[in-house]
Amino acid sequence: MRLGKIPSLILIVLCIIPILIAIYIPRDRELIKNLSIGIAATLLGVVVPSIVCYILDELGKNRFREIVEGENIQTQKFPNKGFLSFDYMKAGARLLYAMIEKSKFHPDVIIGVNRGGLVVATAIHTLYQKPMGVIHTADTGTNRYVEYINLPNNNTNLPQLLFSVGLEYQTDLDKDNIFDNLKQKFKENKILLSQNVTVSIEEKYSKWLITDKDNKKTYPVKKEKDKLNIYLPQKIKVLVVDVKFKSGYSAKVIVETIKRMYSERGQEVDIKYAVTLMYTGGSPSREFIKTYHKWPASLDVGESKLSLYSAFYTNANIEDTDKIGEELRNVESLMKFTFLRRVC
Repeated sequence: MRLGKIPSLILIVLCIIPILIAIYIPRDRELIKNLSIGIAATLLGVVVPSIVCYILDELGKNRFREIVEGENIQTQKFPNKGFLSFDYMKAGARLLYAMIEKSKFHPDVIIGVNRGGLVVATAIHTLYQKPMGVIHTADTGTNRYVEYINLPNNNTNLPQLLFSVGLEYQTDLDKDNIFDNLKQKFKENKILLSQNVTVSIEEKYSKWLITDKDNKKTYPVKKEKDKLNIYLPQKIKVLVVDVKFKSGYSAKVIVETIKRMYSERGQEVDIKYAVTLMYTGGSPSREFIKTYHKWPASLDVGESKLSLYSAFYTNANIEDTDKIGEELRNVESLMKFTFLRRVC
């Protein structure tokens, strides 16, 4: 437990009094003298760790306070041979939160990427108090894939019912077609579909998805009782949090997976990616990150665009072996971290 300033001062005074008694008490009063020394030593054992933890915490706060509270919030340089400690993760979470707030992006869901990303995601989750999910990626040696994902339920952004039509339109949908008569129904409800419209069957005879590719809109269709209900999906704001961004392959497959899974639910997503550490070496397209402050940034990952926040950057090359270790991967460091948090 961390002690405040006043309790610490009181304990310091209580430590000094027994020491003074022990110094000035007559020699024939050894018992009282030894007892006073014992009390002083015990109190010092409580006070010293408390003071050390308090000072270290204040130093950490002061170190990053100006970059979090300043108007020109931007990515900070990380030492190339540094160690991604819990202090950096905590500072990164504060800086990412400041960037996200300044950009006026308010996530509905937060998803933490395995290991270090979960630490930072949990810290940001405590500030937003939004549903949190978990995603785990793995490597086959040739490509990256999502091994496990748990998306939280979010009942605040359910699809909105646009209009209903009779079951006579089901035959067209079952053939993956949308004809003029159904397009007319959309027009009557003030929705103009483009010529580039497709239909996909989500569940045979019960669920379909109409996609207007030119207008980049999707319309889930559900057979409910004796009618077909056409919905307008509400956009879910998703914040994916990872600890490091190197090649970007993991981010690409993560974003694609999340989009696909929400699409299956009939929901659109606005995905932002937040990372503690961005690698820039060997990638000229990432150099702008070093001076960028209008977050989120738009970054090319393969043929896709990624909207991203980054707390720190390193000049380490994205193609080299990763030499920046994470404290979370060191079991001994993790135990030490847990012990210090209990003491402090």
